[in-house]
Amino acid sequence: MSEVKTPQEVREILAPGEQVLCVLKQQKLVLEKPKYIVVTDSRVIYFDRKIFNRYEIVDFPYKRLKDVWFRFGKFGSKFILEREDGRIVELEWLKKEGALEVLNAIKKALQAVAVEPISIEKQKKLLGEEWFIRKPMEVISRTVITSRGEPEEDIIEKLRKLKTLLDEGLITKEEYEEKRKELLSKL
Repeated sequence: MSEVKTPQEVREILAPGEQVLCVLKQQKLVLEKPKYIVVTDSRVIYFDRKIFNRYEIVDFPYKRLKDVWFRFGKFGSKFILEREDGRIVELEWLKKEGALEVLNAIKKALQAVAVEPISIEKQKKLLGEEWFIRKPMEVISRTVITSRGEPEEDIIEKLRKLKTLLDEGLITKEEYEEKRKELLSKL
């Protein structure tokens, strides 16, 4: 993918230490200002530059990103992003190569924050593909306090660590399932 610069307005809102993974610019042919998707290590940022120095920035932290719909065909690609609060943005006329890089970066980031595997639907069509990625509900509703008074966040962190142990081969699948069920029963 050709190197697309992160817009200055987006760089200004990045948190200290937040790393930009990839940037995708809309490839429209009309005289409209460009729109961008900026993928960082902690969120997806939609940037819509408008005329007269106006703009709109909508961020989708991975913990709040609910759905990602992506379609690419012969002439371009389209993204639809939805936050758990219902905020939706759409971006069309994207280059296929850059759009696939953005999709893979988002997919990896969501898999990193999800305790359970993310849901992926993929349809191969005659002239393209369609992807639908959904984060599990348990990741979306993290602020509930358990009946023991232990914050759900602590249990979710333990589940993440447990998954890491499994992925690194330090525990067996059976040990993982046993401990996972025990932790989930505390929710």
